[in-house]
Parts: sequence; C-alpha cells; structure tokens
Amino acid sequence: MRSQKSVISWFGLVSLHNLATVQGNRAADRRGTLHAVRAKHSSIGDLPRGWPGDRQTVRCQNGEEMDVKPRGWMKAGVSLLACALALGFGAPHASAEESVNHLYDRFQVSASGSLLWLGSDIRIDGKNGSFGTDLDVEDDLGMPDTKLQPRFSFRWKPGRKHQLELGYQFARRSASKVLERTIAIGDTTFDAGVQVNTSFGTDNAFLTYRYAFVADERKQLGVGLGLGAFFFDVGVDALAGVGSQTVSYTGGRSFVGPTAALGLFGRFRTGDRWYLEPDVRYLQVSVDRVTGKVVEGSLLAQYYLSPKVGIEGGIGIKAVEIDVDPETDGGFGPSIGARVKYSESQFRLGVVVPL
Repeated sequence: MRSQKSVISWFGLVSLHNLATVQGNRAADRRGTLHAVRAKHSSIGDLPRGWPGDRQTVRCQNGEEMDVKPRGWMKAGVSLLACALALGFGAPHASAEESVNHLYDRFQVSASGSLLWLGSDIRIDGKNGSFGTDLDVEDDLGMPDTKLQPRFSFRWKPGRKHQLELGYQFARRSASKVLERTIAIGDTTFDAGVQVNTSFGTDNAFLTYRYAFVADERKQLGVGLGLGAFFFDVGVDALAGVGSQTVSYTGGRSFVGPTAALGLFGRFRTGDRWYLEPDVRYLQVSVDRVTGKVVEGSLLAQYYLSPKVGIEGGIGIKAVEIDVDPETDGGFGPSIGARVKYSESQFRLGVVVPL
C-alpha cells in the first residue's frame, strides 16, 4: 500500500513540474504576442479574464479589434490543485490504528480458552500419622490428561516501567474407574476392585509483578515476580457391597499450595499490530512446613484487530512440586501432610480488550 502511495506521489510531482513548464512557456508566448501587438497598435487594454479556450474580442486604442484567448490562470490553478490533492492523499502517513502502542495500555482484560495437558502425582497422609498412597491420578484414578478450561486475567500498568497482572486458571477434572490396587487417601482406604468416582481440582490464582529495565516504543525487558496459589481439591466416592447392602464411603482432602517464582520477561512490538511476550521464572523456597519448587515459562502472541480489541494465542508450561510436612497442632494430634507433583502444559486462544 505504501509503495502504491509513493508511486502516486512521484507521478504527482512529475505532473506538477511538467505543468509548470508548459504554463510558463505558454505565458512567455502570450507576452511576446502582446508586446508585438502593443508595438504595432501603440496600446492595448487589459485582456479580459475568463475560462481558458474561450476566445474574446478586444478593442485596441487605435480602434482596431482583435481576437485573443484569456490567460489560462484558472486552468493552471485547477491542475495545480489536482496535483496537490494527489500529493496530499498519496503521501504515506500513520493511521490512527498504527499509532496505538499496546505496550503501554493502562488496563487490559483478557478471556481465553486453555487446552491443558495435565500430569499429577499426589499423596495425602492421614491425621493419625499414616502415609497415604502415592497416586498417579491419571493412571490410578482414570483422570483425563487433557481438558479445555477457561482462563481470565486483568493487567494494570501504573507506570511506564511497572505492570501488575492478576489472573485465574481453572483446572477441574472428574472420572470414574474400578481400582486396580488398594489405595489410601487421608484416613480412608479403598480396596482394589471398587468402583470409585473421583473429582480433582487444581485451580490456580496468580499475581505477577513486572518491572522493565528497558522500556521504549518497540520493546520492554525486565524482571518478573510471580506469586500464586494452587487450590487442590481431591474427592473420592465409592460404593461397596456388604452382604445384601451397599455402603457408600468417601475420602479426600482440600488444601492450598502457595507458589512463588522469579525470572525474566520481554515484550516486543514486532509490527503495527503484532506483539510477542516471552516469560520465564523459577524459584525453590521453604516456608514453615511447606517446601515448594516452581518452574514456569510462556510465550504469548497478540494481534490487534482494532485499537479496541485483539486476539491472543499462547503456549505455556508449569511444573510445581509441593511438600507439606505434618506437625503437631496444639496438642490435639498431628495435622495432615501431603505431597504433590503437578505439571501443566497449555495452549490458549482468546480475546484481549484494552481499557
């Protein structure tokens, strides 16, 4: 599009040059003719002004009449205006959409659908101090390893180099399976051969702060600190036959696994409407009786259909390992311990709206 505009502008300039040359030559010819007429007839009045090409009759001071063409000032003016318009409309210029730089939007809201690939190993100990069974929830409980779930996020940029992002990723699964081995979840034991219905939630809330050491019109480079929490919720229901009766029993636990990670990020404006955002973080820390290790990375691409709405697609990976050690709680017996290894890979596609 810009090359076409440049060609139009070049032709406008050439036309303007040629037009000025032709009009100058014609004006010189007219001046020479009038000088000759004045020399012959001693004096001539002002030529009438009119549309070029309309011959008019003028009377010289000696009484002789002659036909002349009015000066072509209007024709030249119209041609010059046409060339000026061609130059004005043909010149490359930044449109309103191209001038919006979404690296520095004050607020952004996004909603996405995330296709998750999940892998989970979990152990929930009993309150009596007994260890639970190390479970692969996909193999032992029949959980699907892929799931389409919603994701929401909100970004706020309080300054040119600062950004806060708050978000929530849903991750909830359920399954039904006949147990192939005896397992213990908390204080409940489920025998092999029992049909169990299991629900397993691993929702993740996250808050990320980013500070850019480099912040210009095309890129941002800096550090990011991510804080979050996984809401682990395991529930297992089973039916067992005792004689002629059927007995239902349930086991499971819910607990929160805090996470934190520190790393680097970049945001790049690769085109008028295209943006790329790589992000990588890692941290291993122990707080009280909780030990956590987090590795996470992502690559996000955004394309803005207009200054008010865009689409985004991204890939990401997250690996979390959390150990919760049991401890005595005020003399009322040991609290439960747990161990979780959780991995999540995702591809997401959604909509982003600057506010």
